[in-house]
Amino acid sequence: MVSIELVCYQHHKELLKTNQETQTIRSRTSSLEDLNQELISKISATTTSRVAEKLQEIITKRNKEKLSISHLESLSTLIELPQLINQNSSLLEPALKLKLRTTNNRLTQTIDHQVNRALHSQRDQLIHQLAKPELNLQATIRIIHLLKKFVNQELLGFIYLASRFKVLIHSLELIQPIKRWIEVWRAFVGDTISIYQHIFPAEDNHLNYFLTEAIHLQSHHLTNQIQSINSTSILNSLLIQLTYCGNAFGKHGIDFTLTHLSPLFISRTESIIRNGFQIGVQNFRNDLQPFIISSLTKRRSSSSSSIITGSLVSSSSEADLPKPSELLKQSPNDQDLRTELISLFPILVRFINTHLSTLNELRLIPISGSYSIISEYQCNGFEEIHQELSKLVQIYKDTTTTTVNDDDSGIRKFKEGVFVFIYLWAYNILPVLERSLRVDIYQDLNISQPSSRFIDLVKKSKGLLGSIFPDLAESCAGQIDSTHDQNLMVEDVIDDGKMEINIETEIETEKEEKSLDVVSHTRQQNQNEKEVEEEKVEGEKEEVKGSDPTTIPQQQDDQEKEGSSLPEENPHTHQEDQLKSNKQDPISPTRQHNRMMKEEEAKEAKEKEKVKVQKKGTEEREEVVKVIEAKEEVKAVEEEEVKETKEEVKEERKTKEKDKEEKEEKETKEEKEKEKEKEKEEKEEKETKEKEKEEKEKETKEDQITIPHHQDDQGKEVPLPEDNNHPTQVKEEVNQDHSKATNQDLVSPTRQQQKKKKKKKSTNKATRNQDPGSTSSATPLEPTV
Repeated sequence: MVSIELVCYQHHKELLKTNQETQTIRSRTSSLEDLNQELISKISATTTSRVAEKLQEIITKRNKEKLSISHLESLSTLIELPQLINQNSSLLEPALKLKLRTTNNRLTQTIDHQVNRALHSQRDQLIHQLAKPELNLQATIRIIHLLKKFVNQELLGFIYLASRFKVLIHSLELIQPIKRWIEVWRAFVGDTISIYQHIFPAEDNHLNYFLTEAIHLQSHHLTNQIQSINSTSILNSLLIQLTYCGNAFGKHGIDFTLTHLSPLFISRTESIIRNGFQIGVQNFRNDLQPFIISSLTKRRSSSSSSIITGSLVSSSSEADLPKPSELLKQSPNDQDLRTELISLFPILVRFINTHLSTLNELRLIPISGSYSIISEYQCNGFEEIHQELSKLVQIYKDTTTTTVNDDDSGIRKFKEGVFVFIYLWAYNILPVLERSLRVDIYQDLNISQPSSRFIDLVKKSKGLLGSIFPDLAESCAGQIDSTHDQNLMVEDVIDDGKMEINIETEIETEKEEKSLDVVSHTRQQNQNEKEVEEEKVEGEKEEVKGSDPTTIPQQQDDQEKEGSSLPEENPHTHQEDQLKSNKQDPISPTRQHNRMMKEEEAKEAKEKEKVKVQKKGTEEREEVVKVIEAKEEVKAVEEEEVKETKEEVKEERKTKEKDKEEKEEKETKEEKEKEKEKEKEEKEEKETKEKEKEEKEKETKEDQITIPHHQDDQGKEVPLPEDNNHPTQVKEEVNQDHSKATNQDLVSPTRQQQKKKKKKKSTNKATRNQDPGSTSSATPLEPTV
């Protein structure tokens, strides 16, 4: 078999190949037939589906075209829709509804695009309307209701608050007065919070962010502007406005605290009070400086001429000045100012007025924690004035050595004036001013005693009186001891009264007194250290100068500068010691020349000191002028604020007057209408009454009976008397007629008149038949006129 196949394959190779190819062709043709049948089936299916789709598309297009043809008028109105939206914002809601109803038609695509542009522009305009300063609740509700269709709900609250914050910044930039600034801030922020909570009740994150930014804006503005405030009245008004802010925000459940602003207000009030005390001290120094400078220059120029120039007392009231002995006999008053004596000294009057004005400013904002600091400021001012008074006393104490004797009347009067001046300062002004701060203003702290520093200062100022008049030194010391005993008695009474006070108040007062004592103790230590250092330096200078005999006049000049002489030292003993030293140490010509040179140098140094003092005075005056200018600026600002408030009040009054006038006009119109209605009713009533009267008169005229008359012998008409025989007949006829009238309900008016005429005729006949002499028992009828 194998060989046969090989032979066949070798000799009939082509036949075998053809057989194989025919078999493959047959298999392929069968597969092609199957595929052809599938193609035919698919082609038939696709043709049917495509034709149906095309038919549906054509049908839908035709339907759309039919709809567009049937709604040509509405399409023509749609073409005008974008212009109408741009012209009238009230058409925004119907435009949105129409936009949702429009189909995707070729004709409406362009219109839809234009409508979208118009709606976007309207959206931007609505957002811009939220940035208007005057925005009501109704307007915001309407705007946000429209914006809900364009913007997401979460972004609406943020957009509203951002636009309102922008308006807040822009409106506050135009306002300069701080009070008005806070008023606008409070009103604007309160309105935005109330509107936001009304529209967005559940969203608080954006509101918290808005409030924090607004409060930071307020605190930044106050920190920048509070340093320019120079009066506590403005600070008080600012605090009132801030309390209004707290009350307004508390209604919405917001905690508005000012812990970060309280140190600013406290420090500013303390600085204002300190400046007020310093101004008073500076005025006192400037007023007293001419007496000190003029006396120093005259003492240096000549020893024989009087150093008195002018007087501390006003010229018109020198006669009213009491004597020192009389003053010492009187009991000192530390409760009220002695105005009858203080008014004699203009310097004291000016100082007291400035000091009391600053204390009155402190009454507006009496901060309890700043009492110790303010009392220190007050004591500092009192100490500076005490130094000036000690200079004045030291200068005029040495008048016995440099000028005429004490018997001179001018010097005596001047010294008496200085004595009364210092007496009032020590015994009346100092205690009253300290008491006004401690008791009148800070009475809630219950501080019973003044500070030890103030008590020492009062003792020092009282000690100056003995140096003016040595004769009265013992009486002054006795009065000081008596006042000290009185103070001790008062302290004992206060201590007895304190036993009845609660323990809590005692602990608080002890803490405050300890704090005050600590502050005063530290200050005294600092002062003592400074004094010790100065004494060391002076001791070293004296040791250096003690070896050189030429330093004696320079030491005398230094003593004159410093005023280092004790208050109890007698000037006569000082002069005698100086003469003895001159006799013991004869002066050579070289020493005289050196002394002259040193005296000239000392004069030059004193002149330089004068120039420095004058420069200081000019600088201090310039500072005072600056302070006055600042006060004037503050006053101008306050006046502007008052003008603005007045204008607002005027506008409110005008609006109220207009409302009143409109109400009055309405009331007058209503009253006039009511009066017209009343007049109409009265006229109708009158007409009805007149008609009734006329009808009644007609009835009475018809019912009345005319009685004939005859004439007397004198020609007068007299009614005929009735016959006694016939009255019954007349009555019977009348009764019969009346019964007939009542029985007949429906009778014509003509028949009634005929009956009445018949009655009249019958009555006339009856009266004629009566005898003239007979009298009737019936009452006669009155004649008709």
